[in-house]
Amino acid sequence: MEELELPAPALVTVQTGANEPRYATLRAIKQAADKPREVVSAEDLGLDATALDAARGARVTALSPPQATGRAQMLEGDADDVAAAIVEIVRERIGAPA
Repeated sequence: MEELELPAPALVTVQTGANEPRYATLRAIKQAADKPREVVSAEDLGLDATALDAARGARVTALSPPQATGRAQMLEGDADDVAAAIVEIVRERIGAPA
């Protein structure tokens, strides 16, 4: 795993198929149901509770796919290859050393 710092704002996306999802087994689901859950507050997470309260009133009014511009770069390979390619592209764009 690599950590990469980007100047804000930054957007990194991954297209469908970059990873095969793993589904939990029935046994794992039952075991998880029996485990204790920890409740944390906004303060515990270092978040502003006032901003979270304001966001509660937000609602989605529409969803639509982004307009295709033809600028997408398709990456192929396994998850490690695709992740390495994304890191390299980001480094090139921000001028970071390898």
